Amino acid sequence: MKPRAFVVGLVVVAIVATCAGIAVGSSVAATGVGGTSVERVNVARGTEVFHSSSTAFDDIVGATTKITVPAGHRSFLVARFTAQEDCSAGDGNPNGHCMARILLGGNELQPGPGGTIVDTVTGGLAAGIRSMALDRSSAPLRPGTYTVKVQARVTSSLMILEITDWHLTVERVDV
Repeated sequence: MKPRAFVVGLVVVAIVATCAGIAVGSSVAATGVGGTSVERVNVARGTEVFHSSSTAFDDIVGATTKITVPAGHRSFLVARFTAQEDCSAGDGNPNGHCMARILLGGNELQPGPGGTIVDTVTGGLAAGIRSMALDRSSAPLRPGTYTVKVQARVTSSLMILEITDWHLTVERVDV
């Protein structure tokens, strides 16, 4: 076999192996959506302290907004939630996470599901007060009015989550 043919053969084998690895071995599923313009922006914000030791997701009071996709439009939503949070140990030496999620109706916006870990307590040692941020989006939506809200929880009832000085921004982007 000639050296040039051998090199070309190796390159082809490498490309095929790489493509096969991506198609078969990769568990990364990336999706995207694009739009033409931001048509509406809704904002909700608050300084009241959300305080919870619940292991079930609870609504953050006030962190909700309704946004309408008008007739004749298809849009997707981009939702951002930022806040100051304190994920701490209550009683004992718990290990666990403080979590948050953004819902559209009753469904978690993407990427999801299951909520996002915003902080962790290990051996009863809290991480202290920190900033948190979630950035989520929807698939294209048909005309209608949609409710977007934020929820949070802890994974151990021995923990305490406090969220304050939060800001929820929801953008409607035409497709």
